[in-house]
Order: sequence, then C-alpha cells, then structure tokens
Amino acid sequence: MLEEIGMKQNNVAYLIGIIGKIGSGKSLAGKYLRGKNLIVLDSDKISRELTDGRDKAVISAISEALNANITRKDGSMDRKAVAEIVFRDEQKRKALESIIHPAVWVKIKQEKECHSSVMFVELPLIPSEEYLPILNEIWLIEAGESVRLSRVISRDGLTEAQVLLRMQSQDTKDYHSLPFTRIIRNDGTIEEFYQKLDEAIKEVL
Repeated sequence: MLEEIGMKQNNVAYLIGIIGKIGSGKSLAGKYLRGKNLIVLDSDKISRELTDGRDKAVISAISEALNANITRKDGSMDRKAVAEIVFRDEQKRKALESIIHPAVWVKIKQEKECHSSVMFVELPLIPSEEYLPILNEIWLIEAGESVRLSRVISRDGLTEAQVLLRMQSQDTKDYHSLPFTRIIRNDGTIEEFYQKLDEAIKEVL
C-alpha cells in the first residue's frame, strides 16, 4: 500500500487528518492511534506550544487582534480568556485563526517531511483550502448533538449553556463540504468506536 501511494518514493509521510466537532471523539481517536504506536500530531498541542510564552510575537499579535490583555504573569497566553472572547465574536475568532493557523501548519508540514510512513494529525477546526493539499486523507468523526453535549459537560466541567455556545459556534461551519475520505460514527460504545478505527487503519497500513 505504501509503495502504491508513493510515500516511499517521495520520502514523506502519508498524512491523515482527523477532524470532528467538539465531543465527537476526535481526541479519543488520537489517543487510541497513539496506543497502536502510530505517529499522531495534535494541532491543538502545537498551538499551545506557540502560545506558552516562548513566542512573544505570536502572543502580542493575538492580544492586539483581540484588543484584550490575554497574557498571564508567566508570559503565556490565557487560553480560557481567549476562548471566551472568540466563541462570542466571529470576527475575533477569524482574527485569532489568521495568526495561529499559518504557524501551526508550518509545523505540521515540517513533521510530514521528517517521516516516511503513515501519520495522523488531530484537527479541531476545518482546515482552510490552502492547507488541504498537505493532507492525503481526512477522517471525519461524527456523533449526535445530545451525545456530544453530555460528553463535554462531563469532560470539561462546563455548564450546559457554555457547551452549547461552543457547539453553536462550530455548527455554523459545513463539515461535509470537506473532501473527507471516510466518516466514522461514534454514537455507541468505546469498543464499537475502536473497532471502526481498526477497520480504517487496516486500509492504510
């Protein structure tokens, strides 16, 4: 399979994006794949590394774009404060993404070029069209709204109103407009979800 899709010849990884709305099970999928000793990048983690205080320019640009003091005493970005701002203001969310996304995708592309096997990347947001060519496949993780709501309330300790606000922000986007390779439903048990992931993995390894 690897030779058929040209990974060995090009000496770059075959990169599969894992995307899903909040509470869908995207992070659970990433954790399971890591347990299979597969390489799984986390774009959220890359974003945190960019805003943990080491890149002052990025934090300064975000603060200016949001017109708010979002810097902690240790120099890192206050992610909760930023989340509260951008989930309530579409324009500020777009401004934040215009700063973070290019830097994150540079890192993802660098990682892809450093490997020559199948690897994955967890994506909390729909990639802009300009970044889609970096991905060889997109797996969409889906679950019903009530299931996702219950999961996030339990996981993050948020109120129902807070979770619904975040879900409504995501639901303005058409996930099915993506050139996804497969849809993996996660409305049932964890074991059922893992079985579906195993079946998908077998087709790319």
